[in-house]
Amino acid sequence: MMKTISLVFCLVVILAACDSGGSTASSPAPAVAGVDLSSHSATAIEGSNAQHVVLKDNLGYTVSEGIVEGGQLHGTWVEYHPGTHIPSKIVSYVNGVPNGPTILLDQRGQLTEKAGFINNQYHDVKALYSYGKAMEETPYVNGKINGIMRTYFDGRYRGKIQKEIGYKDGIQHGTFSQYNEEGKKIIEYEYKNGEKVSGGIVE
Repeated sequence: MMKTISLVFCLVVILAACDSGGSTASSPAPAVAGVDLSSHSATAIEGSNAQHVVLKDNLGYTVSEGIVEGGQLHGTWVEYHPGTHIPSKIVSYVNGVPNGPTILLDQRGQLTEKAGFINNQYHDVKALYSYGKAMEETPYVNGKINGIMRTYFDGRYRGKIQKEIGYKDGIQHGTFSQYNEEGKKIIEYEYKNGEKVSGGIVE
């Protein structure tokens, strides 16, 4: 969790540096296909063809900011919770398409979701969190679930595994296991290409 918050802090600091150094006066944001940046202002980044684009509210808080290069979103883009300096969403872009990590945070700055993308498809583990504890972890390869999906108990038993579900190429395949709050396996099934082939209640 601390590593994630540190990553968020570093990303925001980098963007802040783009906003404050090595540039001159702001200008209207460049046109980007499919994205409305008409209310944003842009500042050229010296030594590159990129511009740092930012939207601020009436009180001076940043609403969103990021990099535009070649008429496309590029690098890290950050959206903020209204009236705060706390990011709500951080997305990595390459040539206008989500590539790399995306993270979501609540108003306290706690992680609520983390996912990876390749060419705007889920790739790597997509994880959901509640109060800093994982609630669901789903492994993806090129947009399809591959591997073992895990869900976790909430509340008093938050963080303990509730279910493990095997997938192959987006189809349930392999072992399905369900556990009680004490960690004992209570149900186990075997699936093949989406069809349940064996298993039942574990005595």
